[in-house]
Amino acid sequence: MKKIISLSILVIFLLSACAPGMSVSTSNLQAWVDQPVAGSILPMGAFPFKAHARHISGSGVTKIEFLVNGVSIGSADTDSSAPIVYAETSWNPAAPGRYTLASRAYAGGESSESDSVTVCVSDQIQTATVSQSGGSCDDPLAGAFPPEEVPTVAPGTAPFVEMKAEASPSYIFYGVCPAGSPTTVSFNVYIADPGAAETIRVGYSLIDSGGTVAATGGVETPSAGIGGPNNYSLSLDMNTATAGLSALITAVEFTPEGIDVLGNIVTAAPAYRISVEKCSSSGTSSGSGTAVPPTVAPPTPLPPTPAPVADTTPPAVDITLVNPADTIYYGSGCSGGILTVEAYVADNAAVGNVYLVYGYVGVGSEGIFVEMTPVGGNIYSATVNINDQAYSFLQGANGQVAIAVIGNDLAGNSAQDTGSNLNLLFCPG
Repeated sequence: MKKIISLSILVIFLLSACAPGMSVSTSNLQAWVDQPVAGSILPMGAFPFKAHARHISGSGVTKIEFLVNGVSIGSADTDSSAPIVYAETSWNPAAPGRYTLASRAYAGGESSESDSVTVCVSDQIQTATVSQSGGSCDDPLAGAFPPEEVPTVAPGTAPFVEMKAEASPSYIFYGVCPAGSPTTVSFNVYIADPGAAETIRVGYSLIDSGGTVAATGGVETPSAGIGGPNNYSLSLDMNTATAGLSALITAVEFTPEGIDVLGNIVTAAPAYRISVEKCSSSGTSSGSGTAVPPTVAPPTPLPPTPAPVADTTPPAVDITLVNPADTIYYGSGCSGGILTVEAYVADNAAVGNVYLVYGYVGVGSEGIFVEMTPVGGNIYSATVNINDQAYSFLQGANGQVAIAVIGNDLAGNSAQDTGSNLNLLFCPG
């Protein structure tokens, strides 16, 4: 859930002893899946399946078993003297689809199964990703966009809210022209929502003196995608466009287009025509005998340049990974205390600072802010070692850690996503 909050509200959330979260488990034996994380979309092929386990007594775990859709795919023996044990195996799914993964730990006559992790295996991707829509197998592109921005798969559905374009100058030349005669036309294409765009393109048609289309083509540039610019500049060199043509070109008509990530071509702006004049080999024009263009009004009025709109839209913020997922161990008796949080943060203009905020529930700790680092694909990450800090606040008691991620854009808008409270368990030395 995404909300715009003030820091004072966040501090109240972190200080609340009644903040929502999972209760501390009463089981003597615990197991959890480290990898893959819930909501992952995985490519076909072998993938590491990793898990941890511990016994409340501080030792005794002898084996971790790996389950896929409730069926064991193997197990690994562990060091029964260790307070926390680790094991992994290679999982190679036989077919694309939705899978449920879990691990099961054994200690003497006891066994305990972890919470399940749901993932999707797809033959339409090359690398693993964390889905913003829960790992749905219905749409192989689900991992690339948050749910409200996943492009529609229906052919011809426009992924853009608005497209406008304008060209300069409104009269152009080609051929052997005197210095100062413009032979390149520049296009400025405005797209109100570039989130699903892959390519920005301007198609053109060269019109001869008889009004017939003599040649067609286009110029294009890749879209910067979510959080990228809304304005794109392209240019067409008329001497390049007319190379090899024998017909006398008198106009060029261009059509702005958007090509989305599914291959749909969207023409969301009208075509415009610009007058063209050929310069002769002697350096004069083919029509008026001079290289100075006459005053000619474009046949179709150009759209107005869109007025700047104040940015009041907060960033999209979604926590995508919390590791460990539900329990952190601290103290000299274990090697825990490392917390890693990743989040998807995107904005229709530009993202500013992104912070991980965490606090110890019910012990009077204020929110602790850690700036997160971009790691690519609109994902931000932060890793903190809370081992000594947790002992300072809890003094060896069990407790909980509350976490949230705050994203700010450059216009001053802010949004947050909160995660479930993590159990904090002490490992005595």
